[in-house]
Amino acid sequence: MSFHLPHGEMMITLDNVVCLLHLPIRGTFLDHERINKDKALDMLVEKLGVAPQSALGEIDKTRGCHVRYSFLGQVFMNEIRRAQEDDGDPEQVTIHMRFAIRTYLLYLIGTQIFLDTSATYILFMYLRYFDDFETIHQWNWGLLA
Repeated sequence: MSFHLPHGEMMITLDNVVCLLHLPIRGTFLDHERINKDKALDMLVEKLGVAPQSALGEIDKTRGCHVRYSFLGQVFMNEIRRAQEDDGDPEQVTIHMRFAIRTYLLYLIGTQIFLDTSATYILFMYLRYFDDFETIHQWNWGLLA
C-alpha cells in the first residue's frame, strides 16, 4: 500500500506496522483461497446460522461467494434476538452468540480492516478464520522475516 503525499510517495512496510502500531506480525500466515458456491452456502448455514433458503438467496443476489454488509447486519440482529429469546437455555444462547460474534467479526474485517469503499460486500474466505475462537490469536496477516 502506498500513499501519495505533497512531498512524494510513501510506502508502509511491515516494519512500520510493528513500530507504529505495535501489532505483532508473527503467527500462521493467512492463506486466502477461493471457495466455490456450495462451500459458501455451507459456511453461511454452519458458521453463521443462516437458514439454507436465505443463504442461497444471498449467494444468488451477490452472484458469487460473498455476502452483503446489510445481510450481515440482519443476521447479527437475528442472532442477538434469538439468544435473548433462548435466555433459559445456556447452550442455545452460546450457539447464537457464536453466530453473532462470527457475523460481527466478518463485518468488521470488511468495513474496517480490509476496507474497500467501492464494495458493499465481503468475501466468504475470511469466515474460515473464525472456526475456532480459541485459535484466532494464532492467525496473522504477515510474517517476520
